[in-house]
Amino acid sequence: MSASTLGDWLKAVSPESRVYGVSGKDRGAITLAGHKGDGAFWLTDNFGFTTYVEPGQSAQARLAPVAALNARMIDRFTRQAPSWTYSNAACRRLEGQWTIAGQTFDSKVPPANFRLDNSPILDELTIEGAIELMDSQQLGRRGVTDMLGVSLSATDRIGHSYGTQGPEMCEQMLRLDTALGVLMDKLSTVPGGAIVVLTADHGGSDFPERSAVEGYPHAGRVDRALQPRVNAALKARFGLDADPVVSSAGGFVIVDKDRKSLPEPLRSQVLAAAIELLNAEPQVALAVARDELLAEPVPNSINPEDLNVRERLRLSAVAGRSPDILRAWQPGLTGQGRVGGAISSHGSPWDYDRRVPIVFWWPGAEGQERFLPMRTIDIAPTLANLIGVQPDGPIDGRCMDLPQFAKGRCPTK
Repeated sequence: MSASTLGDWLKAVSPESRVYGVSGKDRGAITLAGHKGDGAFWLTDNFGFTTYVEPGQSAQARLAPVAALNARMIDRFTRQAPSWTYSNAACRRLEGQWTIAGQTFDSKVPPANFRLDNSPILDELTIEGAIELMDSQQLGRRGVTDMLGVSLSATDRIGHSYGTQGPEMCEQMLRLDTALGVLMDKLSTVPGGAIVVLTADHGGSDFPERSAVEGYPHAGRVDRALQPRVNAALKARFGLDADPVVSSAGGFVIVDKDRKSLPEPLRSQVLAAAIELLNAEPQVALAVARDELLAEPVPNSINPEDLNVRERLRLSAVAGRSPDILRAWQPGLTGQGRVGGAISSHGSPWDYDRRVPIVFWWPGAEGQERFLPMRTIDIAPTLANLIGVQPDGPIDGRCMDLPQFAKGRCPTK
């Protein structure tokens, strides 16, 4: 993780403050705890909450904040195995049967491949973990500002596995709402109150087979033959004995038969030809070289809905991490799915994958709505202003004024 975090900024000026992250996923907890956090805990099967133990550290000491909860969870699930049944009868009406990649998918609760970490139970346990940390670490009760990051991962996993508009997600949303209510009740007991921010790391869409019959006829899956077609043309043109274009997150990488980089100038020639072939495909909205994007200035994203596709891809381009080719499918298209694996996805530059809620709350806050967009990168500097700390260097986001809060307006530049 290359960026610093709000928790890092807080620890720099208030070492006695405590910063924790808790999640169903390792990365959800680690990124929220930051570089200087006091602990990051995530769930693992048949154990409970775990963490990273550095050489020379004691696992018992590192896990002490969640040890009691882990013991209770093991006892609970030993006596009764976790299960997923309907808790909200209204969700049943969303049941259905779909054909995805030639396989039958029965959208119902419990799903055929039920696992705890693909169910609402994951987030309910995560919130138990958050409350346990509040109690065991006395967060917000020691006369200093503390930070607790809670990453709720079940919505993402359920969305990938079962889609976003079926009974599975219906159950998840209603049960998550109840669990968040329990957490909010706990936060209301913190002396002096707590500042709460609710958001998401991305949007998402349903699996296209269902979207296509619900008023979105353009929804579909990318042609399975598209990438083989491009590779066949490249092998014929350059005399290659292996497919040079391999899928990577958000794009493609150019490789040799050993999955290593092709030598120059062949690599650049294959790269340019691949981009030409991809952009000739009707399902591709844009394919562009990473290095070409990196040579362009980062666009101003204060009004993110005004950015064109190329500018949106530029915001995603990172030297040394992004694939050789960044690509955007046409709106409504997603990759191939597999029943029992992932049947829907996210990560496109289109607004349905980019829009997320951002809610700020504190005791006594009066409701108001911002009709202009705010970006997730604006959350940390806004919170930093509210708690009286400063970022440790240049950041992408900007502080947003919350005039109702006693702290007042953001610093002027």
